[in-house]
Amino acid sequence: ARIAVRCGQGEATVAAGRPLHGGPGLGRASFIVEGWRLARRITEIFSPLIPMPRIQFQLPERFTFSTEIQIYISHVNQGGHLDNAQLLTLVSEARVRFFQALGYREAGVEGLSIVVGDIVAQYKSEGFHGETMCVEMLPTDFNRYGFDLVFRMTEKTGGREVARGKIGIVFIGKADRTVAPIPASIVQLLQQRAAAGTRPTIA
Repeated sequence: ARIAVRCGQGEATVAAGRPLHGGPGLGRASFIVEGWRLARRITEIFSPLIPMPRIQFQLPERFTFSTEIQIYISHVNQGGHLDNAQLLTLVSEARVRFFQALGYREAGVEGLSIVVGDIVAQYKSEGFHGETMCVEMLPTDFNRYGFDLVFRMTEKTGGREVARGKIGIVFIGKADRTVAPIPASIVQLLQQRAAAGTRPTIA
């Protein structure tokens, strides 16, 4: 017979009447004691009373791009608000428009393509069907192969912040699909716009 001991998030299965530590077979009383000790140990390992750290994300003082995107019914979940996965869909649409404002398609940026290496999102409030989101973006933290695209999403009418975060943009070759250095012309263009304070907007 086997007995499963469950405590918090941990689970262990031990064989009744068999040694737990390589010693002789255990009687019923010894098995109960050892089972209790095992359960306590599992609790100590898998259920620490330590709160999970939250994401804290600081925004820049200003953004150099903005676009407006409406929340459709397909973006809303059963809770009646903007689904967390669909929020990323809206951010992706804004990213496409960001590159369009530069005169590029994501599949063709100076002979290269781009991919998203990672994304960080901090949800600040709910978004609802019919609301128009203003998504602002700013490229930051340039590296050899790309940059971070910081974003803030707010409700257009009242200015309520819905989400903030950043997207890791990585450039790759079209043929070999491996990482490639960011074109110098792209870095220069983005830096010029940032210095001039230009703010292209795509509806």
